[in-house]
Amino acid sequence: MKAFKDNAVTPDVISAVPDKILDVEYLDSGKKVNLGNELAPKEVKEIPHVGYDADPDSFYTLIMTDPDAPSRKNPVRREWNHWLVVNIPGPAISEGETITEYVGSAPPKGSGLHRYVFVLFQQPGKLTFDEPQHSKTDGKRGNFSTEKLRKKYNLGKPVAGNFFQAQFDDSVFKTHEIVPDVVSVPPAKKLVVKYTKSGKEVNLGEELPPKFVTEAPDVQYEAEPNSFYSLIFTDPDAPSRKNPIRREWHHWLVVNIPGDKVSEGEVLTEYVGSGPPEGSELHRYTFLLYKQPKKLSFDEARHSNTDPARGNFSTEKFAKKYNLGNPVAGNFYLAQFDESVPLLRKQLGFN
Repeated sequence: MKAFKDNAVTPDVISAVPDKILDVEYLDSGKKVNLGNELAPKEVKEIPHVGYDADPDSFYTLIMTDPDAPSRKNPVRREWNHWLVVNIPGPAISEGETITEYVGSAPPKGSGLHRYVFVLFQQPGKLTFDEPQHSKTDGKRGNFSTEKLRKKYNLGKPVAGNFFQAQFDDSVFKTHEIVPDVVSVPPAKKLVVKYTKSGKEVNLGEELPPKFVTEAPDVQYEAEPNSFYSLIFTDPDAPSRKNPIRREWHHWLVVNIPGDKVSEGEVLTEYVGSGPPEGSELHRYTFLLYKQPKKLSFDEARHSNTDPARGNFSTEKFAKKYNLGNPVAGNFYLAQFDESVPLLRKQLGFN
């Protein structure tokens, strides 16, 4: 188990090297975790099979965690907890108590390799855990500590462990299910989206609080100067990802953009920032750019920044209606309720 120290999993995640290797296999992709091998995010989307030698009369705790959030160079959110199952009877993980639902790896672009670590502990008995529950769409998983959990519940030394490494790939749109929830084909390139006032930049699935995105961003892309473009900013998770009955709620729609001059385009829907309702968990706020076949006449309804009638929009239907083809660029961020949201919702006439 020298790999745990060679890759600094010990001490970054746990203080002691596990006794044995944990068998972790992603059956859908046929890939196995093997002490630091690199696996693409698209290969680890589904819950893996985890095997170990278990005492049938004992209970176990299983953790999957990323100490490199948002990057190994700047791990200010260490650890980001991907999966937490406790009170597992013997080897029967499916019968354990899931505290944090599984999500696969989705490292931001440019953040380098992340270490995704599986650790198994044998509990002293069946325990009562008072940890917060996290659903698949709940992003409040940062600053978790495997060591603190171990000490809190007297779990002792890890009995087994394993880890893989991963970095960004273009499957991030599929990992976050923007394909197929918004578009059927991922964008060809990354769209540069910068919020000048707050100094924040959209980065393929990183979380941005609503207070940082209140004003229209600067959008940059490589454009053909004699072509026209359409820009869409949309939320497929209205009012929530679990119950998206208003999918999509579009936040911004600019068409007939000459080249890369977004400010000179025709605004059909004025920009409003993200305003996810309290308790609705993470929303995926998605920017998509299309190259138009020519300058077009659009017969869509116009929406001011106080008009809430933006629900049940469809990016796919819009693109097909105007023969826009597949998106040439895209980007997205995640956001959940913060203290700035009530003001925006009041502006739009929501309670």
